Amino acid sequence: MAINGITEAFVHSVAGGAQLRRLNIELLACGAAYMAASLLCVRTLGGGTTGLVWANCVNMLLRIALSYRFIDAHFKRSGVAVGFPASGVLPHAVVLAAFATCFAATAVSERLLYSDAPKWLVAHCAVGACCGLVALAVVFLYEKSLYTEFRTVISRDHEHQHQ
Repeated sequence: MAINGITEAFVHSVAGGAQLRRLNIELLACGAAYMAASLLCVRTLGGGTTGLVWANCVNMLLRIALSYRFIDAHFKRSGVAVGFPASGVLPHAVVLAAFATCFAATAVSERLLYSDAPKWLVAHCAVGACCGLVALAVVFLYEKSLYTEFRTVISRDHEHQHQ
């Protein structure tokens, strides 16, 4: 959601009137796609909030793709050799694989273990806790810049509190 907000804010700040009108029409199409994805996801993913969350993910990806296309074209038109690599906003492939594996493991655990029986609920929570720890470890190992930035923010906050 943050990537969508930042990219859309940039687009709306630099786009001209005609560009904004075209973009708004494309955003209406995204809204229609969101409604279709909501119906599809709610029906196929067991209904309820899970389907809506997945539909919202589709909507955000579409909106980010629209903004990305505009931003890329904007920099090419301006002759600025900045570039805007989409890969720069994604985590390392190993982190994505770990997230996907943890998602799969917790989904299987939910189907097999989650029930009203307390011992199975505890087992399901243990699977989730293990997956969370694995995901944190992988992020720590493969996203050093994130860890460095996090430490910088924490230390700045700590300095401001003690002034």
